[in-house]
Amino acid sequence: DSLLRIEDRRDIALRGYGAVLRMRKEDYLQGPYQPSGWRHVLSVRGSTGVKVEGLTLRGAGGDGIYLGSTGNQRYVKDVVIRDVVCDDNTRQGMSVISAENLLVERCVFSNTGGRSPGAGIDLEPNRADERMANVVIRNSVFENNRLGMHMWFSNLREESPPVSVLWENNLVKDHVGGYGIAIHVG
Repeated sequence: DSLLRIEDRRDIALRGYGAVLRMRKEDYLQGPYQPSGWRHVLSVRGSTGVKVEGLTLRGAGGDGIYLGSTGNQRYVKDVVIRDVVCDDNTRQGMSVISAENLLVERCVFSNTGGRSPGAGIDLEPNRADERMANVVIRNSVFENNRLGMHMWFSNLREESPPVSVLWENNLVKDHVGGYGIAIHVG
C-alpha cells in the first residue's frame, strides 16, 4: 500500500521543505513481499487542487508519486509538484496515469530502479478514456534512471482526449541501460 494516499479530495497542500518521506525499498525487493509496483510513497487519485512542495520521497516499493484516476474522477486536475526530490524508488520516480493541468517544476528524479520500466517520470494512460492534458514538466533533473523522461501512449485511441505535454528546460543525464527520452505510441 502507499505511505500517503489522497483520493477524491480537493484543495490539499503537502509542504515539507527539508522533510523526507521514506519507505524501505530493500524490504520490498525480497520475501516475504510479493513482487509489486504498487507500494508508492504518495498516491493521488481523482483529486483536484493538490500541491506537493519541498518534500523528498525516497525508497518506495513502487513509485515516489503516483497520479491517477478513481471511479468518481478519471484524472487528477490542477496539481502542482514543485521542488520535490523523488530518489531511489523502485518502479518510477513519478507515474502520471491521467492528468489535466499538471505542473511539475524544479524537481529531481534520480536513481529509479528495481522494477520496469524504471523511469524518472512515466506518462502512461492505462485506458483510452484517460487524459494527458496541459501537462508541463520544466526545470527538472532526471539522473541515473533506466529511462529519464518516458511517455507510453499505446493505450490511447483516436477517440481519446487530445494529448498536450510540454517538457521544458530539463536535464537528462547518466541513464542506466535505457533511454534518456522515450516515446511509445500505437
